[in-house]
Amino acid sequence: MWDEFDSDGNGSLDRAELSRLLIACYKEQIQAIKTKSNLPMSKAIGARAATKISRLMKTTSYLGIKACEDQIWRLTYGTGSPEFDRIFERFDQTGDGKISKDEYMRGAPEIIKSTFVPAYEDLFDQV
Repeated sequence: MWDEFDSDGNGSLDRAELSRLLIACYKEQIQAIKTKSNLPMSKAIGARAATKISRLMKTTSYLGIKACEDQIWRLTYGTGSPEFDRIFERFDQTGDGKISKDEYMRGAPEIIKSTFVPAYEDLFDQV
């Protein structure tokens, strides 16, 4: 995946390359949310409980997708913004203006997960 976004092949990402990579990650998250939110409800829990759980899952799915879409919009239209600068600086731990693969791997889980609705994943693990 890294090589796909390291368009100049120098082993690091500049701002535009990082933006494209993060957008791809958020799009993957949207697909994962859609897949998880289509889980079948068990007949064993009863119709009323299944309806309540289904509503809750739809709400949290919408919020998770909306959070990812908001991030995609910010990355698409705000790469010169102070917010994108902060994201880039969080990744660029050496301060050299480039993101190495190691820097990305250390920072990505925290930065990408920060857009999720709290306890979103826990909800699906409990169903």
